[in-house]
This record gives sequence, C-alpha cells and structure tokens, in this order.
Amino acid sequence: MIIRQGDVLLVKREMEGERVVQPKGKRIVLAEGETTGHAHAIDARDADVVEAGGLMFVVVPDEATLVHEEHAPAKLFGGEYLTGAQVEYAPAAIRRVLD
Repeated sequence: MIIRQGDVLLVKREMEGERVVQPKGKRIVLAEGETTGHAHAIDARDADVVEAGGLMFVVVPDEATLVHEEHAPAKLFGGEYLTGAQVEYAPAAIRRVLD
C-alpha cells in the first residue's frame, strides 16, 4: 500500500530493530510547508514515530488520518508505514517535491 499526499510518501511495510521517537506536541508532523507553514500531520494519539534501521516509520495501531490544509485527508489503516519525501523527475534532475 502506498499513500501520497503532496510532498509526503508513505509505504506500508514491516520494520525491524525499532526505536520509538517522541513527537513534538500533539501531532506527528511528517513534512512542513516551505512557504505556507502548513504541515502534513497525524494526531499523536493515533500513531507513533519509530526509527528502524536508519529509516523512519509511522506505526498506526488501528487507524489514523493524515491531514494538510491544502489536500484531501488520507486514511491510514493499522500497520507500519515507511515515510519519506516524494520526488519527481525533471529533465535536468530528480528533485524533491515541494508543497
């Protein structure tokens, strides 16, 4: 399962050797807008952030919603999601998607 929302990419997969990372505040921010200040975020009561093997995962016990002010909400079902930035191809280079 792959979930894309603006510049955020989540891939559902299992992890090994995990370490829980404490969120800052009441939500887990996966990416912050460079110009608008908007953020792709999940309520911290619904998920955990875990580092495993140098990669970051969002762990959702039951379900959670990824929200952003400029995108439709994305429903996450129970599981482990590898998180990272979206990239796009341009003739000059592969570049990170900016939201």
